[in-house]
Amino acid sequence: MSSSRDTENVECDSSSVICGDNEPREPPKKRKIQKDKMFKTYLLDDPLFKPWLLADINSKYKARCKVCNVSINSGKSELQKYAATRKHIDKMKTVKETKNIVQMFAANKDNIHNSNVKKAELKLAAFFAANNVAFRLIDQLDPILKEIFPDSKICQGISLKQTNCTEIIRNVLCKKETNDLISYLRKIQFSVLLDESTDIGDFKSLAVLVRYSKLGRIETRLLELIQVDARDLGATHLYGVFKVCLERHEIPLKNIVGVACDGASVMVGKHHSFFKLLQDDILHVILLKCICHSAALVASNACSFLPRSAEELLRNVYSYVSGSAKRSAQLQEMQEYFGEKKHKMLKLATTRWLSRFECVCRVLENWNTLENYFTIAVYEDKLKSAELILRELKNVYTKAYLLFLKYTLKIFNTFNTLFQNRKPLIHVLYTECIMLMK
Repeated sequence: MSSSRDTENVECDSSSVICGDNEPREPPKKRKIQKDKMFKTYLLDDPLFKPWLLADINSKYKARCKVCNVSINSGKSELQKYAATRKHIDKMKTVKETKNIVQMFAANKDNIHNSNVKKAELKLAAFFAANNVAFRLIDQLDPILKEIFPDSKICQGISLKQTNCTEIIRNVLCKKETNDLISYLRKIQFSVLLDESTDIGDFKSLAVLVRYSKLGRIETRLLELIQVDARDLGATHLYGVFKVCLERHEIPLKNIVGVACDGASVMVGKHHSFFKLLQDDILHVILLKCICHSAALVASNACSFLPRSAEELLRNVYSYVSGSAKRSAQLQEMQEYFGEKKHKMLKLATTRWLSRFECVCRVLENWNTLENYFTIAVYEDKLKSAELILRELKNVYTKAYLLFLKYTLKIFNTFNTLFQNRKPLIHVLYTECIMLMK
């Protein structure tokens, strides 16, 4: 009995070794030895590996990363694992952000081209602004230039239209010129030239020009066109907006050495004027009234002492002829008959200082023609205005006054024209004034 039990135990033990808790155990497998894979050349065309993969010249079982400069296993799975490593990804980002020499030179060439195109657009915009050319013409000029110069890359790259031409002048050229001028005025002494606009509106414009010396040359520049409320054009308000303009640009008031303006009482009055307020702040400031304006006022006031018949004749002749196209054509026909040049009658304008002399000369040149023209007009039109004009044309005293005005106004106009020159002529002012009075 005992022997049979021992036999059973032995069988059970042997079965437990084989079964292991009633489960069959497989014998341990032998570990496979992994063989190195040879480098496959088709991997060089794989988009994942192409930017960085190279064949290793030292081993046919290895590949090389030209970005990280390391040798790696050449199996595809090993290459995929390597491409996903953080070190390799960071190196690839650095390479992508770095341009090679060819790209650098190409980018530099593009930058030079773009810079030349911008310079061309700036010069065109400056030309339009300097010569007061209508901005709408740039829409037609741009395609014409491209058609004329098809071989010019700069011309083909220009894209200047009315809107961006205006913006270039307003936001680039104007700001640059103004900032340069302001920076220079902060360091030097200068004179101020002031004048108000004669426009009819809610606001008047006060033009502030500065004159200064730069590199041995006298230059005059517009500092600002100040908008002034037309309801208050007193000396205090004008001086206030002028002072605020200088303070806003941080230009010291003490840098002003002289002021030039017209002879209006609000500007140069003895008791309360723009200049008086400025003189309270700057004791050494010098006042120079507009010479041309003063000469024109002298001539205008002198003419007021002559009989009004001469000036009324100038106005009536222009009003009668220019008011009708038929009358203008008849006058030209009469001028052609008497062998005179076909000239229109000129309007006498009080705001144009030199117009009085030109009107007088035009009427005297066509005196005989006008006398015959109005003789016919009185007979055909039978108008009272034509009769009055004809009566003055036959008056020898009226013609004598006009001849006197022609002689004297020529002297004033010569003096006036001289000082409308852009060059400073203050050194000849005294001599010319003495000659004028003589």
